[in-house]
Amino acid sequence: MGWPSFDYSNWIGAFVPASTPPATIAKLQEAMAAAIASPEVRSKLGQQGIDPVGTSTEEFNRFWKQDMEKYARIIKAAGVEAEN
Repeated sequence: MGWPSFDYSNWIGAFVPASTPPATIAKLQEAMAAAIASPEVRSKLGQQGIDPVGTSTEEFNRFWKQDMEKYARIIKAAGVEAEN
């Protein structure tokens, strides 16, 4: 039963305005990677059923774009239209 070809997963990411300086983005990514690597943070997230995966800014951007493209295809195939 179900939809064997349907693939869905939750994820959490951080977004900043496009005008954010690259050095600021790098510092934010570094701080987030350090937090995710922390045993205390990993433990707390694990208790909530979350498996933290840290990626580079470039990897996250690729992932996000692919995810948005996937759901755009699903929405188009389903004939879903925005309401005003």
